[in-house]
Amino acid sequence: MQLSHLLLAFAMIFVMTIMYAPQVQADAWADANADADVNCEVTPYHPDCRGVMP
Repeated sequence: MQLSHLLLAFAMIFVMTIMYAPQVQADAWADANADADVNCEVTPYHPDCRGVMP
């Protein structure tokens, strides 16, 4: 009986991991995109900064 409870616990952990993983990946992509924004004060000659800085 203990083995079936252990298998049930692992199955629940596995299912919860599968359900939670896409949200973690989406958050990671959002953070990476926010970090990738060009800082025109640091790199004023970057092509994305044309017309932003004098």
